[in-house]
Amino acid sequence: TGFGLNKAGEQVILSYLPGTAEDRVVDSIRFNAQLIDASLGRYLDGGKYWLQMIPSRDSANNDPVQHIVIDEIMYHPTDDTDDEYIELYNPTASPIYLENPDGSWRLDGAVDYIFPASTSINAGGRLLIVGFDPTTDIARLNTFKTVYNTGPLTAGVDIVGPWSGNLSNSGERLTLKMPETPDNPDDPVCWVNVDEVIFSDVSPWPTMADGSGAALQRIYADQYHSGNDPANWEADSPTPGSNP
Repeated sequence: TGFGLNKAGEQVILSYLPGTAEDRVVDSIRFNAQLIDASLGRYLDGGKYWLQMIPSRDSANNDPVQHIVIDEIMYHPTDDTDDEYIELYNPTASPIYLENPDGSWRLDGAVDYIFPASTSINAGGRLLIVGFDPTTDIARLNTFKTVYNTGPLTAGVDIVGPWSGNLSNSGERLTLKMPETPDNPDDPVCWVNVDEVIFSDVSPWPTMADGSGAALQRIYADQYHSGNDPANWEADSPTPGSNP
């Protein structure tokens, strides 16, 4: 039929265009790259947020797929000299490597960071990303552990960095991405969104995470709740590297 969607991502618009004053866009979505044999769907059917799932053409949407999530964000410490951090959490029953044959996973948006080769998160494990290099800046790592009372942290295993950029005190987009081979070998690598959070320092996002000493903490890390849903986040005492 000549109909096709670019696996690297594009925009789909549902419109009603009779050529009168009733012309309107009914719905639209701009999506990024997708994995082979994976679809993007609203959950529950007709829900507000889009989640990765197994295709279910001509039937109700399947359950979303479980994956690594952005689980905690410290974007505005009380003391501006304290370090910001991002925590990833693996809620699955298996370890996950943050790389594939197409390259390493990365964070982009608020900060940019490419994960070193062989970086992994164990089942039920967590990984911290910070704005300094914990393998060389031992004094800063020790200060980080003291400020946040983390207990032992192994550089390159439990905590990595440095990222470039910083987390805005007023909120912004933070995305965890994985590479995917393009259909055309001459095209650049496609980037699939594993998880995304577009957070803010104003309601309905928890405002106490903005400079009061609290961190943004995800309430549900399962596959059914979007990281972009402000109702899925709360402001609470920082717990980097451990269960809240």
